[in-house]
Amino acid sequence: MKFQPSLKTAAVAGAWFGLWISLSGSWMDARPGLSELQSNLLHLASALFFFLLPAYFLVIGRSRPLKSEGVFSAKESSRQMVVAKRMLVCFLSGAVVTGILAVCWPDAG
Repeated sequence: MKFQPSLKTAAVAGAWFGLWISLSGSWMDARPGLSELQSNLLHLASALFFFLLPAYFLVIGRSRPLKSEGVFSAKESSRQMVVAKRMLVCFLSGAVVTGILAVCWPDAG
């Protein structure tokens, strides 16, 4: 299954990320018996599932990697701008979801 990153998939990834940010704190607080190691491993696993994988597949994409010399090439520079727009949409949609959850459910985070 191939995902083609777009502004819509970036918005979905941001909403998914905002949901994780809003609910992970209260979810972890409900488990006081966890050791520090268990708590850290759960945070790492949830960050992988809710942030890193969606960001990689739905925002950045699996095409060729971005190059640091993109400022000198018009083609690479425009490609970096498209990825930057998707990242902005991702973080804005995450902020909107987090804000909505903070207003509607103040005990969530």
